Parts: sequence; structure tokens; C-alpha cells
Amino acid sequence: MEERVLSTYSNLWVERKEDLLQQGKTLKKFRKQAKLTQEVLAERIEISVRHLSDIENGKSDPSLTISKRWLKVTGISTLQHISYLLLT
Repeated sequence: MEERVLSTYSNLWVERKEDLLQQGKTLKKFRKQAKLTQEVLAERIEISVRHLSDIENGKSDPSLTISKRWLKVTGISTLQHISYLLLT
């Protein structure tokens, strides 16, 4: 039983890690489409460049507030973001 629980947890952790990586790649793509550097975007959405880099590299999960600011600054609607995530 314990092995099964650990296996399930491990699978969920890997899926979560993959989701973070995909989300980071998507947000990075939006930043680049908007022709913004990490430094400019970080300043506009009020986070550190390090945190922005961690998000783009799947090492950190952006809060809902940060995600909303990111989309607003890059000109991407929430619907476009969700559609892009579902199609990739």
C-alpha cells in the first residue's frame, strides 16, 4: 500500500513539474512575442528578474496575480492563454 501511495505521489510530482515547465515556456513565448526583455517585463509586473526567470524555466509557479499582470502586459487574453496551453 505504501509503495502505491509513493508511486502515485511521484507520478503527480512529475506531472506537476511538467505542467510548470510547459506554463513557463508558454509565458516566455508570450514575452518574446511582445518583444520584452526579462528586465522590462519583471519591472512592469513588479517581480524580480530572478523570479521571472524561475517561472519561465519551470522552477517556480506564478501566482494568479502575477499571471494576470503577465498576460495584460504582453497583450494576451486569458482565453488565448488557456487555448494555447490546451493545444500544446
